[in-house]
Amino acid sequence: MADCSVSGNFADMKKRQWLVVICETVACVAKGQVQGVVVDMSTGVPQRDVVIYTNHNEVDTTDWRGEYRFREPFDWAEARHPRFLSRKLTADEMRADTVRLIPLVNELSEVVITAKRLEISPAIMNGVNAAIAAGAAEAPRGLVNNLDFLAPLARFDRSRRWVSKKERRRQKEILDNY
Repeated sequence: MADCSVSGNFADMKKRQWLVVICETVACVAKGQVQGVVVDMSTGVPQRDVVIYTNHNEVDTTDWRGEYRFREPFDWAEARHPRFLSRKLTADEMRADTVRLIPLVNELSEVVITAKRLEISPAIMNGVNAAIAAGAAEAPRGLVNNLDFLAPLARFDRSRRWVSKKERRRQKEILDNY
């Protein structure tokens, strides 16, 4: 009977050793993994298709939930997306839950329009010249030449601005806190 209990203890000891080995292996694998979410800094919305690559040539692209995962340890990583500023992060920054990217605000520095000159037919020009000669093109005295009385209010029209003041303020706040 004593022999049975010794072999039973030996089997329990073997099970415990295997359990310890498995736990240590899982802990080592979990320690090397880096995972998180990439979000838009201004809205907090997860971003898909952000390409993140490390200094050890490991590359990952975020899924529809903005999640990424690296299995190998690295020193730094860089996140890139066409609609955001590229960001270089240290390994410690990547271990944080969330990586926030700053959205690009695109503004044009110059606009060039190329078009052919409009040709006015001679028949139309003859009619215009006849109207001018008859005095029909002149406005009567006392009337304003520009009949658009709401023109001074056009500067308050928000649809004509590219970026609103509120949006510029929010972008400045984001950059100051980055």
